[in-house]
Amino acid sequence: MEALDGGDMMAEMQQLHLTANWFQAHPLSFTFILAALFFVLGLYGTELKTFIANWPKEQFHNIRYNLAVADRKWLGDMFNNSYRLVLYYGYNVCWVLLWYAVVYTASKSIHFTQIVSGFAPSMYYSIGVSNLIDVYRKTRQLMKYYSTVAKLDAIIAKYNPEKKSLNTTQ
Repeated sequence: MEALDGGDMMAEMQQLHLTANWFQAHPLSFTFILAALFFVLGLYGTELKTFIANWPKEQFHNIRYNLAVADRKWLGDMFNNSYRLVLYYGYNVCWVLLWYAVVYTASKSIHFTQIVSGFAPSMYYSIGVSNLIDVYRKTRQLMKYYSTVAKLDAIIAKYNPEKKSLNTTQ
């Protein structure tokens, strides 16, 4: 084996660099990418357009329907049932207090770094706050039971998937 001098070694490294990045260095690479993209769009344009137009709307309707059904069932179970209501509030308040105790203990016993010590407990405290906000929202729904049930029934009737499937088969 013969040793390469500095000029030969530099030329070989430059050649390796050019062959490794030939696509990025090619002056028409962006044009090739655009041509391939427009080719795919030309083949599947109508399918992509209907997918983009319908999919998010259908997903939103399904999520809205499922949430309304779950809230309606929960309201029906809790209305005029003091025992279940006391259990619900007791469980959620105890869960939040226990969660805060665990976060406080962990933040005091484990030596967090300066950045994590400010961020992690606030993130975990926000989980407990979100649970309390959900309890508040459900309490408001129970306080306005009849109007809430009417609104939820209207949402269920509007987004009912069985009704939609019956309309499409006729």
